[in-house]
Amino acid sequence: MLPEEVIERTLDATTQFYLEIADDNRSNDKQHFKKRFKGLGINRQNEQVATDFVYNSVKTSQGHKGGQFFTGIKSKRWAYYPLKKESQNTEALQDYIRYHGAPKILVSDNAQSETGEKWNTILRDIIVPTHTSEPHNQHQNPSEAEWGRLGKMVANNLRVFNAPVNLSNWCMLYCTQINNVCARKSLKYRTPLEVSTGNTPDISHFRFHFFEPLWYFAPDIKTPQSNLLKARFLANAEHCGDVMTYYILTEPT
Repeated sequence: MLPEEVIERTLDATTQFYLEIADDNRSNDKQHFKKRFKGLGINRQNEQVATDFVYNSVKTSQGHKGGQFFTGIKSKRWAYYPLKKESQNTEALQDYIRYHGAPKILVSDNAQSETGEKWNTILRDIIVPTHTSEPHNQHQNPSEAEWGRLGKMVANNLRVFNAPVNLSNWCMLYCTQINNVCARKSLKYRTPLEVSTGNTPDISHFRFHFFEPLWYFAPDIKTPQSNLLKARFLANAEHCGDVMTYYILTEPT
């Protein structure tokens, strides 16, 4: 038996989203085929997250018209998912949760796509509360200021490195990766990734700037043709291969 104080402190330091199981109240047992407790077994962030759908002024080379932007309200950790239409933002929400974890509270404005049935069903299933800004007061959404900062970073990179505007989706991915490992004065010169996860990030794989000219090895090309081909750097491939795997833009051969 644990001391009573330990039990009380444990209840204060943990969650218990489900207090009973339907199977306990059945007179006839039956086999289940679907996950019964969608809110359990999910990585959870220790902060509120703000989100907004943002439109591009120019369609990207892959047909994206905009994207769903997420930022930790405390950590300033960014994530961006390019989309071909706003109605796809529920897919971005699911990807954000599976890669970054469910937030304590999700803050958005009153856009229909962020208050609709599909959006709320996802959050309801995993027990994530929501909070919205007042109608016609989008400035109350904390993601607005961070999106402005990302937009300036993207514009500067496209201009300085003379990159095509239709690669803005890749530039946004690159800039979110840079932001997440850069120390901020407002965070007492810690990085957003450390504030979000508690882990000190390693930056060994940040070796190239956006649209930097590269040579890559093409093993299928046989002698006497050269198997070193030209490419442009786009971003780190965070979910593919080892740490030093990258997205590149190849040139026509």
